[in-house]
Amino acid sequence: MFAKIKSSKFGFCQVEAPDGMRGLITLRDLLSLYDRGIMETDLSAGDVASRIFQMREDSLLRDALHEMLRRRMRRVFVSGTRTLVSDRRIMSHIFNSTSLEALKRAPYNMLDVTLREVGPVEPTEIDGGASVQKAAHAIRGETEECVLCPAGVVTPWDLIMKPWTMGRLRIRD
Repeated sequence: MFAKIKSSKFGFCQVEAPDGMRGLITLRDLLSLYDRGIMETDLSAGDVASRIFQMREDSLLRDALHEMLRRRMRRVFVSGTRTLVSDRRIMSHIFNSTSLEALKRAPYNMLDVTLREVGPVEPTEIDGGASVQKAAHAIRGETEECVLCPAGVVTPWDLIMKPWTMGRLRIRD
């Protein structure tokens, strides 16, 4: 399963139960396995954190998306703040009823809004020395699916795939 998730780079994969039932499982679904003691690692949140990049709050969404794609990052932090705009936040903004109405009138302008207008959110902060288990527990309550530590942003991918890739994720039967 982890190899499928890693190769797809999507954070989820299709699974099939012994009885033939199929479904999708996400990395976020797996975070609860840390709380239940089924998965564990000796790594800290700071050990697995991903780097971040920042743009000004008056940056246009089109420029932010360009940078996010170029850097292969799903979040942009707003300079001088502790807030971020995620790809999920951007999709919610683009597909809300107000934006869709505006899109009908001026389809070529849909990305000419600022990060401020998209509505940055402030993620929960945790100590970089906090355990991966503690970070997993914190993320489970977050809508943006990440927490922030001094070393960077911590996502479900960081908490599961990085320890697994490093050979430091233990899974109990």
